[in-house]
Amino acid sequence: MSGSSSAFRAVLILGLLFVAMPALGELTPQQKQFLGQIDARLKQAQANLKSAEESAGTADKPATGSRANLALSRSGSALAQIKTVKDALAKLPADDPAVKAIADQAAATEKSLTALEARLTGGAAPMAAPVGAKLDYKQEKVLKDTQYYLAEVQGMAGGLEKLVAEVVAAKDADRLDHRLLGSGMATAEKAVGRKKIMDDYLAQLPKDGAGVAQTADEVAKAMARVDAASKTLAPVHARLMKIVDPASYPTLTADIARMQGLAQMYADPQVFERFPEQAAEIVGQSGAAKEEHARFVKAYDLLVAQGTEHGKRCQGVAAYFAEKYNAFTTAAAAKKAALPAEIKANIDEANKLAETAIAEKKPAFFADGGGVPQRLGWAKSKVVLLSSLDADAGKAADKSLADTQAAMKQKLASLREDIITQNPLPPDRYTAADRQAIVDRAVAAWKQTQPDAVVMMVRIPSDAWSRDAMWRLENRTWYLIDRSRLQAQVIVKHDDKLAVIRPVNLWIDHVAGDKQTAFPMDDLKAELEPSRYIQVEKVK
Repeated sequence: MSGSSSAFRAVLILGLLFVAMPALGELTPQQKQFLGQIDARLKQAQANLKSAEESAGTADKPATGSRANLALSRSGSALAQIKTVKDALAKLPADDPAVKAIADQAAATEKSLTALEARLTGGAAPMAAPVGAKLDYKQEKVLKDTQYYLAEVQGMAGGLEKLVAEVVAAKDADRLDHRLLGSGMATAEKAVGRKKIMDDYLAQLPKDGAGVAQTADEVAKAMARVDAASKTLAPVHARLMKIVDPASYPTLTADIARMQGLAQMYADPQVFERFPEQAAEIVGQSGAAKEEHARFVKAYDLLVAQGTEHGKRCQGVAAYFAEKYNAFTTAAAAKKAALPAEIKANIDEANKLAETAIAEKKPAFFADGGGVPQRLGWAKSKVVLLSSLDADAGKAADKSLADTQAAMKQKLASLREDIITQNPLPPDRYTAADRQAIVDRAVAAWKQTQPDAVVMMVRIPSDAWSRDAMWRLENRTWYLIDRSRLQAQVIVKHDDKLAVIRPVNLWIDHVAGDKQTAFPMDDLKAELEPSRYIQVEKVK
């Protein structure tokens, strides 16, 4: 019983002390006070009736699932309150106008509650008139308490049956709200608890007592309905609980991390302008990334449908990837259309600068960082990008660039000595604490190629490591590539007059515990452009 029910019963017992004697004429002040308390109790029941009706919906659109259970719970509370109202009214003069008015209201409220429960539970028939030996007043109270819980369980059974109907009608039961099924199973468990209470009450009553056998039979019928519903709901509930259990997804954390990483790969369309060769690598993974997104969405579809925190996270990660990927592919299409003209413009500019350099004796145009190698470098990066976007167009652009580079070698020959004379030392900007370790690794790496090399100096043009991270699919397995890169330029004596720049790329592999490696760019026998040579006298 609730606290308010217990309090009202205490008031009822106290009220008996002053209403037990016959009342003549107008109600006494004490009886009026008692009637006011009864009226307050009736208003609570009426409020519960209103709430139950709101939860129950309309006859043409009845509530189902948790809302139906809520309506039955509220109507059950209201019926229990009406019972205490009727018990209390029986202690007052029935012919008193005020008492009669409240009694009429109580009867009307009870009628509405009975009709509502009949609609919610499918119209269970009321029990027949009790038969058997007369019970004393204490036994009658125990029987009424049992019937109170019986009404509650019957309401629960009706709600569970409606939930069963919803489950059976569902096109895909695995998409039903796990909370709804959880509420249903909790209701069934609560009904089992109520049965224990009813069994204890019935054990206190004589089996041949009036209404006892009938009540016990109704309890059995109600619990049979609950059990039948539970057998249908339990396996569905178990599947749904498995769906929402993170332990059912052993790769969830790794899958989310990968999808987040892929989203970051495609998050910056400006990479087409700033780092064309890096953009080409990303484009090369586009098809695999799109397939991985589709796999991710399918793998966690049911989890997302349940709206759990993990499901919401999966949904958000997938949506973010789709947003960034779509923006990236839009930018890729635009860049693909623009690249052939851009490459041609870079090649044309390089040829024009070369002609000017030869005509006006300006070897600096051919020097490292000069206009000619700069434009050809731009064109080379863009050819790599175009090849990733359109193989045929990339092949044509690559041939045009190769023809230009071949022609440029002939033009360089006439200015070779002048270019070498003007070549400056590479910049040297790196000053971090690990500089000497970097220098040592770069020298050691080059000496693997040229053991007898005379190293005159090491220059490091960048002031910091450059870090890049991307995901790559190889042999149907995704790998995270997270590396930092720095280039050291080892200046090696070529002869008595010239030194040569030998670039060495150094790497830190963050996935492999920050493993450090170094690889020379050059093959010892490779032909070098004039921009790679420096006069020995400048190496100081």
